Amino acid sequence: MTMADFRSLDDEDQYITWLTRSVQVSDWDTTEHYYVLYQLDSFYIEMKFFKWNDEEPVMRTFSKDRRLRPYLYKININGIFSNTW
Repeated sequence: MTMADFRSLDDEDQYITWLTRSVQVSDWDTTEHYYVLYQLDSFYIEMKFFKWNDEEPVMRTFSKDRRLRPYLYKININGIFSNTW
């Protein structure tokens, strides 16, 4: 599925696709929000959840690497190359 295909879905189908086909990659939080990053095929889905009220989560899709910056510090690459040399 491409990002354009995903964006062409109605809201309900986007949520179903996000829940059933994406893989959680990372997360981070601020005082007011909790962000979770998912990957679906060749693009990312970021969900922004509100900590202090009942607002609906906000979904954002992107494929640009620069938007990954808030998540990069949490990715642990130790052990990726273990026992491969």
